[in-house]
Amino acid sequence: MDRHLTLLLLAATLAACCPAPDSTADRQPAAQLTAIPSVPAASPTAATGAPAVHPGVDAYRRGDYAAARPLLESEAAAGDAEAQYLLGELHFRGHGTPRNYAQARHWLEQAAAQEHPAAQHRLAEIHAYGYGVPRDTVAANRWEERARANGWGAPTAPPAATDAPTPPGAPPAAQ
Repeated sequence: MDRHLTLLLLAATLAACCPAPDSTADRQPAAQLTAIPSVPAASPTAATGAPAVHPGVDAYRRGDYAAARPLLESEAAAGDAEAQYLLGELHFRGHGTPRNYAQARHWLEQAAAQEHPAAQHRLAEIHAYGYGVPRDTVAANRWEERARANGWGAPTAPPAATDAPTPPGAPPAAQ
């Protein structure tokens, strides 16, 4: 994809969710920043068919950030990409811990190395807006390209034909 077009797409995506920070590198993001959806990461238990147990991820999704942090730290240290991503989000947003962009970047990079698209997208934002790092459009573009290659922002499939409403006057679908 043309590098300029990709950069424009990145800028439009990021502008839609958060304003650019001022010149202070450690500026706190705006409160209205929208949540970035997490993407389920592959689990070592997926191959065995056993259900994955992720109490830290569960606590985070319930909004119990104080309980989630130590659990996520354990899961992240064990290499769980989703836990690494969410621990990075805790540090980035300052949920259950003081805001720390260096720690956020560390955990997001760990998840991104495992091809976690939401972590890659957040790293693009960090570099594009200079959250704790100098602004770097080249790095932002690289991370956004990787996120898109891993499914970030991919369109969802249209509803199945059986989910579509029956047009007025059409016979009902056979069952």
